[in-house]
Amino acid sequence: MADLLNLFLWFVTFLACIYSFRLFSVKSSKLPPGPVGLPILGSLFQMGTKPHESLAELARVYGPLMTLRLGFKTTVVVSSAEMAAEVLQKHDQAFA
Repeated sequence: MADLLNLFLWFVTFLACIYSFRLFSVKSSKLPPGPVGLPILGSLFQMGTKPHESLAELARVYGPLMTLRLGFKTTVVVSSAEMAAEVLQKHDQAFA
């Protein structure tokens, strides 16, 4: 029983190290602001049952350009037509 508890504690410590590494490495990159997600799941639970309403609320908090972690994928969300036009005109090579 003690071996199982010891294994569980090592696993939790390992997950905490991965989470803290990802948290600090994402903030040092040049990504737009966004909510801090849960380990492994990212911001999936913040989407709720009506993702369009959740994204509109997040856009009010973080602005029309934000970063979300959906699982292990980091996603940049553009939530206004003006910002979408600017992103696609100025950074068209990145999306080609």
